Amino acid sequence: MYQQDIRKIAIVRRNGFGDFICAVPLIMHLEKTYPDAVITLFVDERNHSIVPYFFTHLKTVVIPAGNKYLSLLRVGLTYRAKKFDLVISVKSSPMKLNNLFLAVLGGKHNLAIVDEKSWHSKFINHPRNADLYKIGHQALQCLRIFDPAIQHISSDLYPKISLDRLTPLSVSLPSPYLLVSVSNNRISSTLSSTSLASIANDIYKKHDISLIISCHKKDKKQAKELQHALNMPSQIFITPDLNSFLSVLNLADIVLVGDGGICHFAASMNKNLVALYAGTSLEKWGPLSEQAICLFDTNNVNNIPEIEIKKAVEPFLISSPSNKAVLP
Repeated sequence: MYQQDIRKIAIVRRNGFGDFICAVPLIMHLEKTYPDAVITLFVDERNHSIVPYFFTHLKTVVIPAGNKYLSLLRVGLTYRAKKFDLVISVKSSPMKLNNLFLAVLGGKHNLAIVDEKSWHSKFINHPRNADLYKIGHQALQCLRIFDPAIQHISSDLYPKISLDRLTPLSVSLPSPYLLVSVSNNRISSTLSSTSLASIANDIYKKHDISLIISCHKKDKKQAKELQHALNMPSQIFITPDLNSFLSVLNLADIVLVGDGGICHFAASMNKNLVALYAGTSLEKWGPLSEQAICLFDTNNVNNIPEIEIKKAVEPFLISSPSNKAVLP
């Protein structure tokens, strides 16, 4: 696509755990295409924390919080001297802020999705027409910003978390483990404690499993309420930071969660995953995993029939040696 003299690449993907994970296939593809190139990632502080779980060798530049325009201007001017050969804004819709940043960074080849009527599109010398990026998975759109000819995501480009950085944890519960979370920024994508307890208890009638409950500190009361309603072994894990959360997630044999960052993390760990989506497009934001079963409701995951959720969990339990029977 571009000359093989590409030696310095800059990737701009500032925020959003799920957004960054969907950019991982692009980064992996660039590494294969330009094995001798040095890739620099420009991210915000939050995304900076997840980069080492996917890439331990890439240089990461943090765009400071505060005034977004001033922060991007300062960082762009600081790294302009690097003279990047290829700069890609990994955003699936036109974004003035990123386009201005690319202009300040001054790369040789600037790639971004643009609205060609917008004045800031003039800063992009390899524009991608936004009308051509309205369908398809977010990760595929990221890949196609680099090469519009790419039509699918190869499974060897699926994001994979490095488990070496995780903290080993012990659980005094009988396995296998079903993990749920009562913490999700998306209320419509969070099953109520009543529904979670009902589903887990019904599964336990047929399968000897234990429930791992993940939560933020602020949601401890809700986790306790869920645990109190259970008729099965369970343990609450409060996860104050990313490493503790991923370490708890790594314990799970099966993960039952709503869409969002946790869903993409579970997919990246190749967990048996039942993902519940509310409103969010599965075509665009579905987990990149061959071990995922997704259920959808237009408005709220609590509208998804419990029997359907239990049936989705069933295939991941049916071969377990601890099975009592098959769920009805």
